[in-house]
Amino acid sequence: MAEFELNTALLTNMEVQECLGRRGGTSVYSVKSTRSDQLYVLKHISVPETQRQVEALILTGAAADQESAQAYYQQVVADYQAELEQMEALAASPNLDAFRSYEIRPKEEGVGFDVFLLAEYRTTLERYLLQTEMTHSSAVNLAMDLCNALSDLRQAGLIHRDVQPSNIYLSAQGHFMLGDLGLAKVEDLKYCSMPEGMLSSFSAPELFDLMANVNETIDLYAVGLILYRIYNGNHAPLEDEKTSAKAADKLRITGQALPAPMFADYEMAEIIAKACAFQPEDRYQTPEELKTAISDYMLRNQMGDAPITPPIVADDVSVDQDAAEEAVEPVQFANTDEMDDAFKESFSPDNEMLNALIESVHKDIDQDYEAGRSLEPADDDLPLDTGEKPRKRKKVFKWLPTVLAVVLVLALAGTAVWFFFIRTGTLTIDSIEALERTTDSITVSVSTQEDPSAFEVVCTDAYGNVSRQPYTGEPNVFEGLAAGTQYTISVEGFERESISGVASIITSTKSTTNIVSFTVNRTTASEMELSFVVDGAEPEEWTVNYGPTGGETKSTVFTGHTVTLSGLDPDTEYTVTLADSADLQLTGAVTATGKTIPSVTVTKISASLISSTATLTWLYDGDAPESWTLTVTGTDGYSDSMTVTENMATLENLKAGETYTILITSDSMVRAVSTEITPEDLTIAELTATPNDAGGIDVTWNCEASSDDTQWLVVYTLKGQEDGAVEQVTETSVTLSGLIPGATYTIEIQEATGKPVGGDTTVEAAMPAAEAFKDYGFTNAYVSTWLQPSKEDWTYRDLATTRTSFSAGETLAFACEAMGNLTASDETVTTLLVVRDSDGNVVDHYAGEAVWDDMWARDRDMYVGELTRMPEEAGSYTLEIYFNGKKVETTAAITFTVQ
Repeated sequence: MAEFELNTALLTNMEVQECLGRRGGTSVYSVKSTRSDQLYVLKHISVPETQRQVEALILTGAAADQESAQAYYQQVVADYQAELEQMEALAASPNLDAFRSYEIRPKEEGVGFDVFLLAEYRTTLERYLLQTEMTHSSAVNLAMDLCNALSDLRQAGLIHRDVQPSNIYLSAQGHFMLGDLGLAKVEDLKYCSMPEGMLSSFSAPELFDLMANVNETIDLYAVGLILYRIYNGNHAPLEDEKTSAKAADKLRITGQALPAPMFADYEMAEIIAKACAFQPEDRYQTPEELKTAISDYMLRNQMGDAPITPPIVADDVSVDQDAAEEAVEPVQFANTDEMDDAFKESFSPDNEMLNALIESVHKDIDQDYEAGRSLEPADDDLPLDTGEKPRKRKKVFKWLPTVLAVVLVLALAGTAVWFFFIRTGTLTIDSIEALERTTDSITVSVSTQEDPSAFEVVCTDAYGNVSRQPYTGEPNVFEGLAAGTQYTISVEGFERESISGVASIITSTKSTTNIVSFTVNRTTASEMELSFVVDGAEPEEWTVNYGPTGGETKSTVFTGHTVTLSGLDPDTEYTVTLADSADLQLTGAVTATGKTIPSVTVTKISASLISSTATLTWLYDGDAPESWTLTVTGTDGYSDSMTVTENMATLENLKAGETYTILITSDSMVRAVSTEITPEDLTIAELTATPNDAGGIDVTWNCEASSDDTQWLVVYTLKGQEDGAVEQVTETSVTLSGLIPGATYTIEIQEATGKPVGGDTTVEAAMPAAEAFKDYGFTNAYVSTWLQPSKEDWTYRDLATTRTSFSAGETLAFACEAMGNLTASDETVTTLLVVRDSDGNVVDHYAGEAVWDDMWARDRDMYVGELTRMPEEAGSYTLEIYFNGKKVETTAAITFTVQ
């Protein structure tokens, strides 16, 4: 512990395991209880981070001297304390993780304070996502838990400014909890800014504006962004192989639209998109709104345990070639027999141009061939020394240089003729675009800086039929085309100029698809389900436009032949129209109408609990629906649903101590309503704690609701102290041992998994005084107190200064001189040192073991020791020494004072 230099009472009976991380003035440590082996996390916040900040505070005039600086930092830690007290008040919330205890103390050296926070060790969501595949059900449950946590904070008038995976923890019951510092009062948000240390890749975009204030949607934005990463393969928005996470985050906070998460269906994508809207007013405004959206999503979709991210499958799947050819619709070519003569003439090839082109190509090939025949490959250069016998070089014919010179002259002459007499100009086309496509026409736009009269636009089908139109600077419209047919649109110069830039594009006319029927299958107060029958080609995604008849319309995209429209107004007629896709023109029954039903609202839910049975009743406004649906989920994994026709339902076989959430829905309800019930808790009766002859305490209790699987924790603590020891048992009895004679213990019974326990759960027991130690020839002793020598491995010979009063920083040493004749023994003896205050309360105690003979300096029968932890408060104290649980009688009480 000393190597970490942590001076806090929170580490009493604790052992520091390791430093988990440091950032600025904050350090986090893993600690373990030396009594129960339970793991905790200790957070140390230094205020200020370094003493240089104090010097800067004084140099800039913000503080006159160190005393003024100390007063300034006193206010800083007062804000910490106020936030910690707020968290303590919310400790009962199952979705909020408060610190177990804390300590704020002035620095021992320098100006400022040390803040120590102790919490139970829990897995963070950040680590959970790295170790566990997130399923659809766990993602939705995470969202519900976070909404519940934020709702509890709202009810207390608070908001959490630092919602991110590292501040979300997994409880032992499998729920996610929101914790750590970062609370702010809602009423103070207009005066509140975002600390730079809390800005993260989950912070809302407006928080990165130094002049912006915190608003009530930033926590909901963070929840949405957490869901985004979960449904996007744990990648941030806009992050891909070309965009780093840091660059993607810059795009996010500057307002670039976020694409839909890769693995979210369209409903979940819409929920996430609204939560992560760039403008605060476009987001969910309260946790209840987001929770309602998630609840409605749960009702419409089956939440399974399949991973959100699909596994990579590389199976060798054989393909039926015939079936594959049938599945792929071939490109439809124009039928020339059905075309009129005018169209055929306009699309007939230019034979003179083709003949000239073919002749020039062949002429170039012959010239290249003749020139290529006259050249021989050059000899490779050989190294000076290859280790082999040199070969004779072939004799070069004397006429070869003359032939090469003639060829070179002819090539230069041909190049000059082409450049000055044959070469034509170049036309630069910036772009060719198909502006509009129908089933029988294509409208083309050409972008260029060239003279419009210099070229024409050509439309060619797969058979070579051509239609030409002069370019006038306006879009060209090619009509009379075949439906669902591919065409090449190109540009040709009237003077056979070459084309640079974009020379051609390939496009097609739209196909025709007939919608045989379009039907409204089911309507509720806020939803409408429709289906349709298709005859013809289909797009990958359909788009439907819908809205109140004669009113403003919206659109949604979906796949398949069924669509459910949600968020509709009750008792309203809607018109729904299937929209054309990019390559299809729809005909037939493309429009349907339907009317939502009147709504009903649940106003009050009541629950009556008798043992393991709960009876629910509810009141409502509006006409009674045909039926109600109840969906029940429990913290123990329980899940069930039922349909009733009356506004009453009975739930049976519920477990004591478990919390059950009941969701009530009907077709006439715009929003689902929910309530929670907890059957009768485990109740403790007849709790007793009786000291026994062996120096321990026998604890027994009764609990009728417990089962053989119930695990109990017996927590026993010295009266006046905070930290205690724990025994875990399955029976309703336990014997506690290793206790301090004459001390009073507080004993509490808890359920091991954290289930509520009622009844008499706490009892006190006083240990009797111990008998006198008379073993190994020992009768009594004279004990004196000294100032501990500074020398390491000191003995009684190093004791120089007797002392009964000690100041801060001094340590008490004692010398116990035995009376009587001690006998030798190699047995191991347990030593217990107990320090009591003036009221007789135990302040501290030490225990250890040693061989009897090794304890004593035989020349004087002297046993020495020290108090490694001196009492912190000033006052009078008494030291007691016990061997093997028996008290060492002394000639006088061992008393000392701390100033």
